[in-house]
Amino acid sequence: MNKIFTLIILTLLTLSAFFIRSENIKHTQVWTIDEIVYARMAGQMLYTGFAGYNTIPYGNEMAAEGRPLHDYFFQPLFKHPPVFCFLILFFFKFFGINFISAALPSLLSGVLMIPLTYFFAKLLFDRRTAILAALFVWIDPVSIISSQKIWMDTTLSFFMLLAVYWYTYALKRKKAGYFILAGAASGLATLTKYPGILTWAIIVLFSASFHREIFKKKLFLVGCFLPFVMLLPWLGWNLSVYGMDFLTKQAGLHEMHLASMNTQILLLLGFLGIGLLGFFVMGLNKRKSQQVLSEDAGSTIHDQLSPVRRIFINIIGIVFLIFNYKYILYSFNIFHQPAVSWEQGLFYGATSLFYIQKLIEWSPIFILAFLSFFINKQANYDQKLILFVSAGIIFFFFMTYGAYQSRYILPAIPFLIILGTQLWLELFDRVTQSENTIFYFGGRLLLRSLLFFIILKSININAVLSFGNDMCYF
Repeated sequence: MNKIFTLIILTLLTLSAFFIRSENIKHTQVWTIDEIVYARMAGQMLYTGFAGYNTIPYGNEMAAEGRPLHDYFFQPLFKHPPVFCFLILFFFKFFGINFISAALPSLLSGVLMIPLTYFFAKLLFDRRTAILAALFVWIDPVSIISSQKIWMDTTLSFFMLLAVYWYTYALKRKKAGYFILAGAASGLATLTKYPGILTWAIIVLFSASFHREIFKKKLFLVGCFLPFVMLLPWLGWNLSVYGMDFLTKQAGLHEMHLASMNTQILLLLGFLGIGLLGFFVMGLNKRKSQQVLSEDAGSTIHDQLSPVRRIFINIIGIVFLIFNYKYILYSFNIFHQPAVSWEQGLFYGATSLFYIQKLIEWSPIFILAFLSFFINKQANYDQKLILFVSAGIIFFFFMTYGAYQSRYILPAIPFLIILGTQLWLELFDRVTQSENTIFYFGGRLLLRSLLFFIILKSININAVLSFGNDMCYF
């Protein structure tokens, strides 16, 4: 009965997400430049083949209108890998050349992250966590907005989540063949947008820290090399167009914006770096793997944390609250709406705290997610390590990169939502087991109220902002 009920809930969430978001797309009045770029390139390739993978015609049109443009608009090859436009091209062939067809890769990727988040959370924890996590992805405003745009971000995020899921499945179920699937998903993520290679970093660093023995498995090594093998045609394409200077050309077209190193950023990156290093050192210092993520794990890594290390983690948590208190207040203001705009430069001058603060502003579920990094006595700590490492590496990259838009951090959102959901359930179970009547009833009421507030706030933001699909920067 539970499985049937779960299947019904998951089906309803997935189908309703598809129909609600597709209706919002149909009523979109204005399309962003990026959306027009991807749709036009796919249309060009439909008639001219690979030679159409550039923005020169569109760039010439806008330049004739006097619009200042980036250099990549006039290059013979577009700056991003081609998988996203190939997907648009596929739907153009079946459903015709229009913006609705062009939006399908992004829409389907965003919708499919709902069941994929369920299966990942179920793999790590239990059905309760999985259903709640899927619900939060279903109503997450950043996911909804991004999946209603013809942007690469939801497709990138889907493949990244899929890669980490298959890697984790291979570890937990001891099925090495899934390492190949993880490598393939990582390759597709990278061929969608270069940050997809972060999944390779997540897999290799996590394995080096906690599962060094799997480096002896041939299928794991094949999976590790597969993303780079899949990149070879794209690199060859660049080489044929730009010659031996193609790497320099690509770096210039992407205009790396490293975050300015003020004191606040140095503190943040220092805390993050030390925290990640601590996770890795804990793994490397063990004489052999402690069966992290395995079904029959005995003692946990968390049990072995020294009192000094626990105190240090708590201090980091306090600093985290101090730096983000204003956005925490925004998060618990039901009437507060995050800023959105069509004006470029909306977040110009933001610090590397931008992504943490914006996610907190969007929903209190992310407060729980970030707190899960710092709260000491957590159950299932070993199961959470893959989530900690995945979210941490993604955040470190985008905070250092320095281009600030909420959609860029979308790949980390499913990992964070699972962490936030699990922490809420842990707290709920703890108060439920209490023999103190006030703590029992008061705690359950407070946590249920928090859950209701998170859902209500997300619905409010979606009704006012997300469903209208009338913004570019958010």
